[in-house]
Amino acid sequence: YRVKLALGQVRHYQLDELLNSIDACAETDYKLKSSYMDKQLILELFILSL
Repeated sequence: YRVKLALGQVRHYQLDELLNSIDACAETDYKLKSSYMDKQLILELFILSL
């Protein structure tokens, strides 16, 4: 059921947009785990980049 809902939503996006979002998520995850920057700042910058 959840996959069916997700497939309905994903049709509104281009493949390159989805891939860029996945890359941004992975980069943010790496920064959260390895950086000494403020975690909240990292998340705020991520949200602004979307």
